[in-house]
Amino acid sequence: MNISTPRFILKPISENDWIFFLALRQDETLMRYMSDVAQRAEIQALFERRLKAWKEETFTPKTWIIHDRLNHAQALGEIGIARQAMARQHGEVGYTICTAAQGKGVASETLAAVCRDAFDKGDYQCLDARVLGDNQGSIRVLEKCGFRLQQTVKNGYSLHGQYHDDLLYRLEKARSLVG
Repeated sequence: MNISTPRFILKPISENDWIFFLALRQDETLMRYMSDVAQRAEIQALFERRLKAWKEETFTPKTWIIHDRLNHAQALGEIGIARQAMARQHGEVGYTICTAAQGKGVASETLAAVCRDAFDKGDYQCLDARVLGDNQGSIRVLEKCGFRLQQTVKNGYSLHGQYHDDLLYRLEKARSLVG
């Protein structure tokens, strides 16, 4: 189930994406807002769960690898959506964009497309995204796509030995600006 935008093609994650997925998860610059860099075995287990999500209904994110439309071989990042167990029409989105592709609208364009697809084809009524208060780039992406701040948990996320504000953003289908 590919998703297309004017500049990108989002393809479901496959076994062929392992090296790219590993590189994303081992990039300390990218992980500075997400988590500590995990051991290879942990990254492999996460990758296997992401592959499995396309084969059966799980609460693991369905993940797409973002490719440049003109150069399909060039992977630019990943983006995913997961259903919430307690509210089936409620999901959570997340994305990771390669450092070289950041600041070029990749996240905004692909997030808008995933949200449209979720609302149009996936019967979602609302989508959440969590972001660290320090991650101004990701906050701009969410707000550009119509997400609104719902909650701030002061010092709610421990990362790299420090506590950070944990922000919850939400986009509701009824008020969606992405379509």
